[in-house]
This record gives sequence, structure tokens and C-alpha cells, in this order.
Amino acid sequence: MPFKSKIMNIVVTYDEISDYIKKKFKLSINFAFIETKKVAISYRPMALIPSIELELNIIEISNDKVSISYNCGGATSLVISGAISFLQNKIPNGIEVDAKTQLVSIYPKH
Repeated sequence: MPFKSKIMNIVVTYDEISDYIKKKFKLSINFAFIETKKVAISYRPMALIPSIELELNIIEISNDKVSISYNCGGATSLVISGAISFLQNKIPNGIEVDAKTQLVSIYPKH
């Protein structure tokens, strides 16, 4: 008997993600489509502070792993590195964040 797999497609819009973040964390995050596997994200913390901007690039999606790279400017990179260091013990099992290579790996089965 051959193995049969059913594929489930899930669609989540940028507006849905943005609205969820706004409700849950009281932050206004903007998303912009760049190309099929790339999205730009920006956040402006306060009026006199410059926006934090980065690009996310989906590298791999499989049953075992989701790999996402991010690209950002120097100041944003420092903020992200600091946040990762500060929150390292709170990052759930199955999620690896490497600030040096700007790569996030998610292992769904963990």
C-alpha cells in the first residue's frame, strides 16, 4: 500500500500578522512584499528614533526544518544581536538563531 500524503496550504496575510502583533504586543509592524520568498519588515519605536528595518528571506521549508535568513543594516543588526543575547534562555527548543550568519533555523518536530 503506497504512502499517501495530504498537503495543507495555510495562508496568512501580512495584515493578519500585523494585526495580531498590534493586539498581542501593542507594536505597529509593517510588512512589504519584495518577491516570492522575501519580505521587508519595518518598525518605528518612537518618533525621534529611526525605523528598524530588515529583509527576511525563506531559504528552506521542509518537514524537518524551516530556514530563514535576515538582512539588515548595522544598527539593526546590533539591536537584533543584543536581543538574541538577552533572550537566549527564552528561545524555545527547536529554534536556533545565529546573529553572526543572520540565520534562523526552526525545527518543527522539536
